[in-house]
Amino acid sequence: IELEKKFRSNEICFKQKALAYVEQRLEKIKEERGILFFDDLLIRLCRKLEQDTKGLLAGRIRSAYGAALIDEFQDTDPVQYAIFSGVFAGGNAPLFMIGDPKQAIYGFRGADIFSYLKAARQAQSAYTLGCNYRSDPALVDAVNHLFSRVDNPFVFAEIAFHPAMAQAKDSAGDLVIEGDDPRDASPMTVLLVPSEEGELNKAEGRVLARQATAAEMARLLHLGQQGKARLGSRNLEPRDMAVLVRKNAEAAAMNETLSALGIPSVIHDTGNVFDSHEAMELERVLAGILQPGRSGLVKAALATDMMGKNARDLYQGDQEEQRFETWVDSFRFLRDLWIGRGFSAMFQNLVKDWDVKARLMTLDRGHRRNTNLSHLAQLLHEADLTSRGGAAVLLEWFRRQMANPENNEEHQLRLEQDAEAVTIVTIHKSKGMEYPLVFLPFLWDKPEKKNKKKDDGENKEPCIFHGGQDSQLYCDLGSDQIAIHRELADRENQAESLRVLYVALTRAKKRCWVVWQRAKSSHETAFARLVYPVSAEAVEKPGNDSGLEEMFRAIGQESRGLIHAVPANL
Repeated sequence: IELEKKFRSNEICFKQKALAYVEQRLEKIKEERGILFFDDLLIRLCRKLEQDTKGLLAGRIRSAYGAALIDEFQDTDPVQYAIFSGVFAGGNAPLFMIGDPKQAIYGFRGADIFSYLKAARQAQSAYTLGCNYRSDPALVDAVNHLFSRVDNPFVFAEIAFHPAMAQAKDSAGDLVIEGDDPRDASPMTVLLVPSEEGELNKAEGRVLARQATAAEMARLLHLGQQGKARLGSRNLEPRDMAVLVRKNAEAAAMNETLSALGIPSVIHDTGNVFDSHEAMELERVLAGILQPGRSGLVKAALATDMMGKNARDLYQGDQEEQRFETWVDSFRFLRDLWIGRGFSAMFQNLVKDWDVKARLMTLDRGHRRNTNLSHLAQLLHEADLTSRGGAAVLLEWFRRQMANPENNEEHQLRLEQDAEAVTIVTIHKSKGMEYPLVFLPFLWDKPEKKNKKKDDGENKEPCIFHGGQDSQLYCDLGSDQIAIHRELADRENQAESLRVLYVALTRAKKRCWVVWQRAKSSHETAFARLVYPVSAEAVEKPGNDSGLEEMFRAIGQESRGLIHAVPANL
């Protein structure tokens, strides 16, 4: 036992020294190369404010503003809050911190809900927006009912749930569904996927969840075609619907399922276009065009989806010199055009001569690929006009953007130009958006823990948690208290999953559909915390679908029909 303790102590010591070395080494490399990350700017300013005992720097910054209003403050972190409070504390310029802790879902980006809660405690006054201006009253009442069923629905008592008031209903934009099914009158519908033989395998469950979602959407669209489902003065259409998922892989799979039923859909991505697959491919193509004498660069360009050559084509090009020389001649022509007439003229000929857009349209997510490529071409054209430095300078600029994508609105991925299609979007990217009809296929699916227990029952992987009176962020590398600290970390993860659920359920304007089924750990999900009784044993008993139906029937009665559960169509 003593030997094991000594070993663990040495292991922790090694990890601490390794982390310290990496931090010091990284700082040295950045200094040598003259590099500053965005976080470096924040940290340096924070340190200068701490060292400025006379308050000269804070006063200088404060004097430039009559007031400060910081939106989305629930996504702040300790450094940001230290800067804001350090600048504005004790001054005459007021500081307004605007945020909703129930929508703090960006912990993976460094946002710290505990910093927000600390700010809320230190604020002199607090005001709450009590009216929901997005959703219909019935849907607002359904969400209110769901989150009012348990004490502390967001785990932390400081994040209270106050039932919202709905703005007066706009009858001109009413959703009317003239179906015979009771679900058609309910603002929130739960689609129950049967599992007669016990818990569903998760892979099978995901397929069934997609099928149940697509089938319900097809039913509603069929009613729309018959004039029995209307949104305002027009029939219900795919563009009125959105499917919210957690991961990009779920979005792609949902897109395929809808496609199989002939329902048009597009995946909404708000990332940076310089991070896209198309940016990587275009860089290879441009490098090959700029140096057509280097066969390796030319082959790398030809092997892209844009140019469409596969391994067999390239092999035959090696065997038939004339064929490869034809490709090289095309690249030489494009290079001369680029140098002589600019990027835009070259790109137009590239797309035309190599039939790029038509080829990309035959591939998966063809609309998205072409949208990204056109966006990149526009940005390169604008940079070419601005710099006038020539082809090599423009390519180097492009590579810099790819290496360090800026947080620039112009560089955000554009929506695919298909206004008539269903929107598929991750919950995190849907924050701040609204959709008439929202479908949530995967709330039953709890992500697997990254750090599972070993065969001996122990889990010695590091864990990150908040502790102490100031809720300081800690990393436990394997101390004797790691089991307790892991419970704190799990509690924080559960709290964030409930906030993600809240964001998902509140994106809908008219109606919301949730798919539910019994699968491994489904009773541990955020949605289960709100709908399951204190003991989930009866509901989760293998082969007991009637338990689920009874539970949701009771919820439907207590909500007076606001939440209605029905068997899913598969």
